[in-house]
Amino acid sequence: MQGSVYQLALTDHDEGKPHPHVVVLTFTGNRDCIVVPAYSREGFKINEFVELSRKDGLSDGQIFVELDNAKVIDFTSFFPAKEAYWCTARFRRMSQKAVLSGTRIGQMNEDGLLAISKSLLSLTEGDGTVDLSPSAIKSLRNLVKGLSSK
Repeated sequence: MQGSVYQLALTDHDEGKPHPHVVVLTFTGNRDCIVVPAYSREGFKINEFVELSRKDGLSDGQIFVELDNAKVIDFTSFFPAKEAYWCTARFRRMSQKAVLSGTRIGQMNEDGLLAISKSLLSLTEGDGTVDLSPSAIKSLRNLVKGLSSK
């Protein structure tokens, strides 16, 4: 499941509009996973969120990773591959069942997953307001270490 990209329309986020989400980590015990959403670089709301996050003291590398989806995702069906902001500052912890209810649209390669994982890890090393358990942070560090050594 790690690295899989799903199109998810979450009613409690993004006004229920569908966005790609990549699975960064999975947890077998409680069957949860951490996903990071992607947004069009030109989107007004995401750019507004980026500006507000900068004002809150976050760096761009803690807010988002800019990736060319055509280079980092092997799409399983037609999907408009474009440059996007993968917004690590909007990561979500969700049940695997909820993620699997979305449409799987592709698989992110290790380069893309490493960039997003590094950004998410830098976000956890900020002011301590990120809601990730110590074991999840450890798993994230191990993922970055494993992907960096390849």
